[in-house]
Amino acid sequence: MNKAEAGKLLEKYREKTCTEEELALLEKWYLDLKEREFDQTEEYMDRMARDIFEQLPIHNRSSKIRFFPRLAAVAAVIIAVFAGGYFYLAHRDIQMLDSNTIQPGSNNAVLILSNGKQILLNDIKTGTVLTQTGVRITKSSDGKLIYSVVEEKNSNSTSGRLEMNTIQTPKGGKYQVNLPDGTTVLLNAASSLRYPSRFSKEKREVELTGEGYFEVAKVFKISSNGKDHKDRLPFIVKTATQRVEVLGTHFNVSSYSDEREVRTTLLEGSVQVAALLSKKVETLKPGQQSILQAGAIEVKEADLNAELAWKNDEFVFATNDFRAEMRKIARWYDVDIVYTDSAPSDVDLGGFISRSKNISAVLRLIELTGKVHFKIEGRRIIVTK
Repeated sequence: MNKAEAGKLLEKYREKTCTEEELALLEKWYLDLKEREFDQTEEYMDRMARDIFEQLPIHNRSSKIRFFPRLAAVAAVIIAVFAGGYFYLAHRDIQMLDSNTIQPGSNNAVLILSNGKQILLNDIKTGTVLTQTGVRITKSSDGKLIYSVVEEKNSNSTSGRLEMNTIQTPKGGKYQVNLPDGTTVLLNAASSLRYPSRFSKEKREVELTGEGYFEVAKVFKISSNGKDHKDRLPFIVKTATQRVEVLGTHFNVSSYSDEREVRTTLLEGSVQVAALLSKKVETLKPGQQSILQAGAIEVKEADLNAELAWKNDEFVFATNDFRAEMRKIARWYDVDIVYTDSAPSDVDLGGFISRSKNISAVLRLIELTGKVHFKIEGRRIIVTK
């Protein structure tokens, strides 16, 4: 495609009159640009980029995040190449991002037993990992850690001290554990969950650092005569600054030590959030989120798409807290972020991308804002204006 034909197609895209075939041509053209130069004037390309950017969902901050349709995806690749000085992405910089590919995270965790023994879950085969008192621990074929209660001849053998286990995910890791009561917990990168190998008859309590998504099983208390009680057995999640108590529900807790706030987001059921410092207590309804900061709890409506994006293996950029979003990227790709003096502190972000993409694709999406630029050096990401 020559420059005149390309210019006409860009004008048709701007007027929203491109056919499917013409959109396909634009996509092919973008790929060809890595090998060829295109010499439209900077003024023309700057105007085209601004006009296209105005039409993208990532520019509209008045509505909730929306997934990009195919048209917007085409616009994105055009902007990435043609934004002149305003969205500058030189060919050499594109090649630098591509040549320094950093792969995304994956299932990866360490199981730490009560005696201190560590088991690298990636290194063991599918099947039984080990047996603790009254519990069998198994690694499933799809990479989950499953605790199953084993009936024992001597029922009194399970009445002693509870054995505490910890599962830890590194940066660039995630893992799901199925607890002995049927509760499932999906851990995000750089997180840990400490829990008993089997729960007591009075309560179910775990300790979380980092981020975890919980689907809590509904379990009833057992009365002294061995029959089910009408009351449910509470499930408690403790972090360094709060205590969450539930009976049976789906919720997400984000409690990273390098973040200013702890966020608890409820999808289903009901949870009670208590601040350990101020003793303030709030009860959440489905679709609500509590934000704990400096002992104070604020409750608001949650952006579920954004809060649960990690669980669905996506990044959803729906805030202007640029550096918080970069910390998410750093945890998932196990990289260090280095900010130069010119790097912005806040960028109004929008859009989404799969966490299965390599880091270059994620950084290019953010660069579409025109406010920030990245350079990859080993496992360091250099951020400039």
